[in-house]
Amino acid sequence: MIDTIFGPTIRWIKDDWTSNRFRFIIELLAWAISIGCSITMALTVPNPPLLTLYPVWIAGCAMYACADGGDGRGGVGDAGCGAN
Repeated sequence: MIDTIFGPTIRWIKDDWTSNRFRFIIELLAWAISIGCSITMALTVPNPPLLTLYPVWIAGCAMYACADGGDGRGGVGDAGCGAN
């Protein structure tokens, strides 16, 4: 049962890793930055450190944009910052 639920996701992760390891690492790091900023924002309400969080969050978004271009999965296009 677990294999039928998570099997396609695990195969997709393995395929993504083997197709372009650099892009996969960039996407994983951007994901971790996004989650970290979200948790930090939630834990520091009502006075979150916005001057620290926003530049980090924007850097994560830029990493997503760089990793997303030209890989055939849709996204921002072929402007991929060398991650393709």
